[in-house]
Amino acid sequence: MRHKKRKNSLAYIVFTAIFVIALSSCVNLFEKEQKTLTKIILDEHNSIEARLITTGATTKDVIQIVFIKGKYIQVIGTFESYNSVELIKMQNDSLLVKLSDSLSNQNYIDTQYIRLPK
Repeated sequence: MRHKKRKNSLAYIVFTAIFVIALSSCVNLFEKEQKTLTKIILDEHNSIEARLITTGATTKDVIQIVFIKGKYIQVIGTFESYNSVELIKMQNDSLLVKLSDSLSNQNYIDTQYIRLPK
């Protein structure tokens, strides 16, 4: 009887180890990758960044526009299905952002206006 319990315990440990290894390798396939595309420096402590976020082959790219104030980071815009920033510039108290998908067959550029936080 003790021999059977040891066999079951060993089988459980081996199965758990294989499951954990398989799960961790799957999670690595879908890691989030972040790349800064452009940065606007507003002053000594404030800036704006356009970041490309990719999360794997099955999901679309996302561009995030972030406002950085010292160590504080605030996402002020998120745009799906884009992977390129054609233009980003200040216009009064707003940010003009022109986005495109460089992998698309269409030469479509989308224009967005984002009001900056105060």
